[in-house]
Amino acid sequence: MAPRIYTSRFPPTERPEQSVYSYVLPSAEDDPHPAKKPQFIDAATGLVLTRGELRTKTLEFAYGLRNVLHARYGGPRLGRGDTILVFRCVR
Repeated sequence: MAPRIYTSRFPPTERPEQSVYSYVLPSAEDDPHPAKKPQFIDAATGLVLTRGELRTKTLEFAYGLRNVLHARYGGPRLGRGDTILVFRCVR
């Protein structure tokens, strides 16, 4: 039996030619949203993380993974285009 191909009744959508990160958090000069706009608000504590803070923290985290992980802890050398999985096991 030949496989059946299902198609959507909706028209195809355009996909951006960039990474998910660059699409969600473009550079500060290309971002249409203000850097001081809240991105996350913790309901329990009221702690606010702005778009600018989120961008800074994610770039610092990526720097640490690419440079500190290998140098200090003997982890793998990571470069542009590499994909990693970060998880935390809670018991």
